[in-house]
Amino acid sequence: SPLFGNLDTASAMEVFAIGSHLAFLIASLVLFFVISENVPLSLILVFVLFITPATFYQLFAEGFVVASIAQVFLPISLAFIYLFFKTQNTKFLIASSLSTGLSIFTHPTMGPLTVALPSVAILLASSWKKNWKNSGKYFLIAIYLLLAAAIGSSTLYYIFSQILGGSASSGPCDNPACWGDYPQHLIRWFSVGTLVAAATSILAVIVTKLIKPKVNLAPIKVSVIVLFVLSLYPIAAYLKLINDF
Repeated sequence: SPLFGNLDTASAMEVFAIGSHLAFLIASLVLFFVISENVPLSLILVFVLFITPATFYQLFAEGFVVASIAQVFLPISLAFIYLFFKTQNTKFLIASSLSTGLSIFTHPTMGPLTVALPSVAILLASSWKKNWKNSGKYFLIAIYLLLAAAIGSSTLYYIFSQILGGSASSGPCDNPACWGDYPQHLIRWFSVGTLVAAATSILAVIVTKLIKPKVNLAPIKVSVIVLFVLSLYPIAAYLKLINDF
């Protein structure tokens, strides 16, 4: 192809995977710097991502190239959301929605799960400025979702037509390369201890609020919601609800 010249298919996929991972790290560096405005801290956080298997395992070990490159859009979407809250300029919210839509267009299942879901969770949980009433807040979030869905509509139509037509999956996959046969770093994450820790943390927040209603939990609200979303994934894995994806 014009993009990869005379490279064979396997070599082209390797180059594409490396480029995708570098793009994710660069986008993450921009996100960390936009929020912290601290270069050393941003570099340290990117290094943590660089050595974390969850950010590159599917790209280089399992071969889920198309599914995994959607992760590059998450830091882009979050950076624009942060800039929206900082400046109250809706152009940044539209830019974030465009990024989320591109992630859905790239992969209609991983995009909504790994980019759209956390982005919308943060929008819902964050404290908006007083000049945005609840009606205006939910209206903007609805526009955010509609625009993202419109951009990814062609791939969403494809996946929904497969699901409705009964051809989205041929059943659970027994091949070790298929999603659902989890690598060791994910198996550790799926441990019962992790779920217990997550459930205990969420329960502690709820009990604290019930005992002391005046306690301000707004600073950790986003973290609790993100923890809840992350907990759903290992639960679904244990129940074998996501092996077909």
